[in-house]
Amino acid sequence: MSDGQPVALKESAVMPKALIIDDETSITTIVGRFLENSGFETESATSGPAGLQKAVLSRPDVVIVDIMMPEMDGYEVCRRLRSDPRTARALIVALTARGQPIDRQMALHSGADAHMAKPFKGKALAQEIQRLMGDRLCAGPPLGRQVLVLRLTEGVGATTLVTNLACSLAQKRGCQATVVDLVFQGGAVARRLGLSSPDSWWASPQLTPGALTPFLLKHESGLFILPAPSPPVEGQANGKAARWLLQTLRTWSDFVLPDTPFNLGPLAPSLLRSSALILLLLTPEPAVLRQARASLAAIRSASERTMPVWLVFNQVRPEQRALAAEAATSWHLPTGAVLPWAPRECAQAEAEQKPVILGQPDSELARAIQGLARKIARAAGAQSQKRR
Repeated sequence: MSDGQPVALKESAVMPKALIIDDETSITTIVGRFLENSGFETESATSGPAGLQKAVLSRPDVVIVDIMMPEMDGYEVCRRLRSDPRTARALIVALTARGQPIDRQMALHSGADAHMAKPFKGKALAQEIQRLMGDRLCAGPPLGRQVLVLRLTEGVGATTLVTNLACSLAQKRGCQATVVDLVFQGGAVARRLGLSSPDSWWASPQLTPGALTPFLLKHESGLFILPAPSPPVEGQANGKAARWLLQTLRTWSDFVLPDTPFNLGPLAPSLLRSSALILLLLTPEPAVLRQARASLAAIRSASERTMPVWLVFNQVRPEQRALAAEAATSWHLPTGAVLPWAPRECAQAEAEQKPVILGQPDSELARAIQGLARKIARAAGAQSQKRR
């Protein structure tokens, strides 16, 4: 699967869910009947608040929402769906009796994927929803792929890679990505993205999915971020808490990328066992490459299964490319990306608090990271298709 070859709705063995929110029961009945005939499981709500509650509980693939409703209009429903990590990846179609261009713009600005004016034909609506879902790279239930970036030394740009890669994955059609900052002392993900950290989830007296959602920040790219504790706390997250946290976020997201401390400590077992892909981040220096051989053996012995490991070479000067290629060939491992030495671009991104792929999308570094994101998305999509 690629950006140009999305998963078609008909390929999914799981019946997709649709939630219809409209204060007119006649509309919910008509729309529901057409969608059921098109292979959807449907439910309905007659108000915005009731619809939001049902969306959190049932996690629909698509939400059809009327704009003109009492108590809470459809624009607010769209905004709340998009701001909650449990419902943010749903396809949203806005229905309204007002079909002017400004109405369409307002619906899209609020988070809707499409806008359809009343009166409408039920068959045309169902076909449009089918088309929109088939055009999504991440279709059906969340992929839940955890991508772990491992580094063998400090200062090799792990946080830069995690934030840029996650932003790129979050911009894929229909995909949701989340970064979890597990660096309890000096975590920099929120700062790199220009976001202020709320009270720490780590201090919450009871961790439940509902209690966790207020601590997740949403970036302009669509990326969700769970920041490190602020102010920093001593020690690390214990293995049990990290395991629950990552498992919960994987049920909401297509891609979860933890930013981890250099020394994983008690986090190592749960991180290695729950990751679908490991990106081993290296700089093309002989000492680092020698150390990498031993690290690969340790990774494989610590894991209960064989997992994909891709090499990512960072801070590579032109004269070092041959050394990186030689290492990849001798280890019989795929190279996910070769990231160029780009100190000016990285310094500018940090000063502007804007990832390179957003602030400098035409740079060589941004293009290389975007290429890595495409490879990861294709691999995830291919694996998802095998399971259907």
